Amino acid sequence: MDGKKYLPVNKEGDSVFEIPVLCFDKPMQVVGDTVAMSKPHEVTYEITFRSETMKKQ
Repeated sequence: MDGKKYLPVNKEGDSVFEIPVLCFDKPMQVVGDTVAMSKPHEVTYEITFRSETMKKQ
C-alpha cells in the first residue's frame, strides 16, 4: 500500500493486517499477495473507510 509492504499481525487463522487509513469517504486501493489459488499472485482491493461509521474508543 502506497509503496510499502505490510505483513500479517497474526500467526494462525485468517490473515489480519494493520494498515494506515490514508483518507476517509474516498476509495483507497490496496494490493494483497495471496497463495490461496494454488500459485502466488496479487489481488487489488478498493476499500472505503466511511467517516459516519467511526466510533470513538
